[in-house]
Amino acid sequence: MNSLKTLLHFLKTLILLLLGLAISYSHAVASILLAFTRGIEVTVALLLADAINPLKTLLYFWISLAITYSCAVALILLAFNWWGMRVAIALLLAEVFVNCSYWILLKAQMLTVLPRETWQAISPENCPFLDIDGLHQYSQDLEYLGFVLVKDFHQFPTNAISINEEINPSNFTRIFYHSELCCFAEISQLFPTTNRDPTPIACTIISFMDGGWTLSTTQFKPNPLCYMWRNNKTLWTYYPGAIPVDLLQFHLERRQQIIDDLDICNLFDLSWEHYWDKRWKELTNRQLIFKRKPISMALIEATLFELKPSSEWMGDYLKLAASKRAFIRQ
Repeated sequence: MNSLKTLLHFLKTLILLLLGLAISYSHAVASILLAFTRGIEVTVALLLADAINPLKTLLYFWISLAITYSCAVALILLAFNWWGMRVAIALLLAEVFVNCSYWILLKAQMLTVLPRETWQAISPENCPFLDIDGLHQYSQDLEYLGFVLVKDFHQFPTNAISINEEINPSNFTRIFYHSELCCFAEISQLFPTTNRDPTPIACTIISFMDGGWTLSTTQFKPNPLCYMWRNNKTLWTYYPGAIPVDLLQFHLERRQQIIDDLDICNLFDLSWEHYWDKRWKELTNRQLIFKRKPISMALIEATLFELKPSSEWMGDYLKLAASKRAFIRQ
């Protein structure tokens, strides 16, 4: 009987040991290798918030991470129970190294997907997934409001092969300007790189103000990525289902309120060069903001935003406006 108990105890210990080694090996390999694919998966999910379910991807990410960490903790406790403190500490240090490597690689891979730093003229006929009817309708509505067409273009990373982008672009934008109201309008649509439906075509009204302030009033559903790289002077409001005339009215009312509260001026340069210069600086600032932010914090913010979406981001405006009103009362 005693020999049977000893044998069972030995088999149980052997199974636990093999399981622990398997968990340790798979965790180490997965943490290093899957950072690349998971980084792309999470980023694309956030970029194409209307095309796929970013919350599902984010929750999958956190659940898989929780399971991995639970297995790592169980392995360390088993090591402490079997081999003592030294082995447990050694495994803990190895776990810290592997996880630091994972987060570093994950952030690096996400940064390679995020930037879109240049543009190229494009024709709607070269965008097979473009909502042509929606483009024509929005164009007519904006032209009726006094907007003038500037150009059609798409954005792509500087390291992309432009000919491939021309064959299958990932986005389309038509830009307008309004000479009297001193603002721009965009008609945009994103196209997925996989077998998913494109995002709905949408309209956005944009104004650039001095001091680096920007206001966008859009039909585009805000996605977690926008919240992750939010800029305190890049403000936006989301009006789902609003037609261009309503978007313009909402935009002008909020813009005037910001100008009055902050005592700033709207910029009157409506050239394409000025528009793209502002956009390029905004893209560069997004990347810098994301670089400075811990990746874990950024993903937590994205998850919380997706669980409880916001229809606007007012950055530092509300705080500065409140401070100015308080100073005037004194």
